[in-house]
Parts: sequence; structure tokens; C-alpha cells
Amino acid sequence: MKKYLIASFLLSISAASAYPSRELVEVPNSPSKQTCPLEGYRPPTDAMGGYIYGEWLFWRVLEGETDYAVKGGPITLPPNQVAMNAIGNLEVAEYDWSSGFRLGAGWRFTPYRWELEGNYTYYSADGSNAASRPALQSLNSTTPESTSTGLARARSHIDLSYQMGNLLLAKKFLLDKYLIMRYLFGVTGGWLEQDWKIHYFGIVPPTTGRNNITHISWSFWNIGLRTGLEGEWYLGKGFGLASTFTAALLYGQYKNHFRDEVFSLSEPPFNVQNLHSSEKRLVPHFQLSFGPKYGKMFDAWGFSLYALYELNIFQNLHYVYRHQGGNLGDGRTNLHTNSLTGLHGLTAGAEVNF
Repeated sequence: MKKYLIASFLLSISAASAYPSRELVEVPNSPSKQTCPLEGYRPPTDAMGGYIYGEWLFWRVLEGETDYAVKGGPITLPPNQVAMNAIGNLEVAEYDWSSGFRLGAGWRFTPYRWELEGNYTYYSADGSNAASRPALQSLNSTTPESTSTGLARARSHIDLSYQMGNLLLAKKFLLDKYLIMRYLFGVTGGWLEQDWKIHYFGIVPPTTGRNNITHISWSFWNIGLRTGLEGEWYLGKGFGLASTFTAALLYGQYKNHFRDEVFSLSEPPFNVQNLHSSEKRLVPHFQLSFGPKYGKMFDAWGFSLYALYELNIFQNLHYVYRHQGGNLGDGRTNLHTNSLTGLHGLTAGAEVNF
């Protein structure tokens, strides 16, 4: 009997070892590898490499204090009225939409995600406007024109040239899997210039009367410091929303020239006013852009395309001197008006990473 019990016990042990329980042999599943959603669509932040980009700018200049005439006022005073200020509609100089470009290149360093970037921007724009005296109404200038008779028509032409370069040091941050930030800091500098001519034509032809040209121009050579942030909210499948905000303080030489020249066939031209100013000036510059972006990376290179709305604002640049006349021995009353200078519109670009 004892031999039978011992044999049964040994048989049960051998059967248990031949058929182990599921709890003993089950291996827990290993966690799946987590991949970054930016992989394959944006340049890796931990790898050294370079990039180049080009942008087409389709912008328009926005600027105040560019009125040159008042149109549509009465030509005679109402009964019992001895004086009258400006009445009518202001005619202003306006810019047309124009093209420009921006070129840039940079290099990414590891392991600290630093980048060195340089870029250059060129843009120029102009615009022409005209106003004629309506029937039974007046046309008057808003600058000290010197036609000897009433004003028949006025013609304005204005142009602006903008060139700016930046040398920037940047550091990229991944705030989370879908948000990329880049801090910028560096030096900036360039050249801005505006030229504005207004032709005033009297009612009487210049054989007996006078016409004149008012010429207003300014220029600004500058250098300064720039800082700002770039960000992208990655949406997936290569698409994202990009934005940039930078601010710069520019220091340089500012020149302004105001001249009022009278022309007549009966006498040589002469200047009624001719004023020069030259001074050192501080000019703040703010830049803002935002819009959609798409990118794709391959084994050794990649590209991105984007279309942004961009706005540039300059302060303390556009000054228009408006003076009252007087005798040579009198002091002149020096007046001026000033306005922000803005450039805004479409910035469409392409970037190649390698």
C-alpha cells in the first residue's frame, strides 16, 4: 500500500512538471516603442546639419500723413463769412502692391541645439495718384504750394526702398511632442529710403502763372540688436501652423530733405523752401508673421513650404515738414507731422534641409 501511494505521488509531480500552469510560463508584453510625431516631417533636433531658404514677398506699404491736396470745397465764401478752413476730401499718396525677396542660410550644431543663421531682405514699392479740380469746386494743397493762381490739378508719386540683413544665434526647444519653439538673438542693420514728389499745376498756364514741385525725402542707415521667438504648432502628417515675432532697436543716421521749387517759363526756377536735417536717431522695428506650413524629411535631406502673413512696423521714420511763410527777417513756424511706416502682405517660402 505504501509503495502504491509513493508511486502515485511521484506520478503527479511528473505530470505537473510536464504541463506547467499558464501563470508560470506567461511573459508580460513588452511596452511598444514610442515614436515622436515630428519624425519624418521635421529636421531632427539632435543632429548636425544645414538649411537654406528663399522667400517671395508680395507686400504693400501702409503709411499715414501722406495727404497732398483737399478736393471738393466751395470756391466762394458763404454770405457774411470772412474766413474758411479746409473743407472737402483729403487726397493721399498710396502705394501699390509690389514684390521683393528674402534669402537665408543657417547651420545647426549639436548637442545643444544651437543654430547660426543669416538672412537678407530686399523690397521696393511705389505709387502714383492724381487729383483734378472739380467743376464749381476748389482744389487746394496741404503743402505750401506756390502757384500764383488757383490750383487746377495735383500729381503725386512716392517710392520706398527697404534693405535689411540679420545675423542671428538661435536655440530650439521642444516644449512637447507637438510644439516647437526657437529663441533668436543677434545683430541687424540696413537701409531705408523714401522719395515723394508732388507736382502742383495752376489754372493759368505757366507762361504767365507758376507751377511748383514739392519734394520730400528721407533716408536711414542703421544697425541694432534683434531678439524674438519663432514657434510652430505641429498638427500632424507634415502640416503645422508657424508664427514669428521679433523686435529690434535700430540706431543710425537719419536725413530728411524738404524742398518747394517754383517753375515758370517767364523766369528761372527758384526755391521757396529748402530745408535739410541730419541727425542720429533710434527707430524701433517690430516684425510679426503667421500662417500654415508643410514639411517632409527623407534619408539625407528634406524640405518645407509655407505661406505667411507678415507685418513690419517702423516708428520714428516718416516725417513731413509743413512750414508757414514769412519775410526773410521773420522767424519761421516749423511744423511737422509724422506716422508709422508699415509693410505687410504675403510671404511665401521654401526651405531645404540637409
